[in-house]
Amino acid sequence: MLDEDTVAYAQVIGWKEKSIIIGMLVLLFLVLAVPIMQASRHRELTMRLSAVDQELVDLEEQQRYLQARITEAQMPEQTLAIATWKDFILEDVLYDRAKVVVVEELP
Repeated sequence: MLDEDTVAYAQVIGWKEKSIIIGMLVLLFLVLAVPIMQASRHRELTMRLSAVDQELVDLEEQQRYLQARITEAQMPEQTLAIATWKDFILEDVLYDRAKVVVVEELP
């Protein structure tokens, strides 16, 4: 059925050529996959860093708020307000009538 001018050749690929082709495909895959993995790792680290930065900002804001509350609570006006709220009676201490008591251990 073949024309006399048409010749069909069948070529068998040996195991060396097959292993070289497979090795080249694996190398090509690695060359393409490594930059993608590096980019994804970089993105992951960037996201983690931004989350830590946001947490740091939140903690600093909380620290400033707590310092303000502590400072406000130590003000004399606040002490007087808390004393009246809890029904405490505050009296001025006159230092000319105050006595100093020193407690020492006996030998």
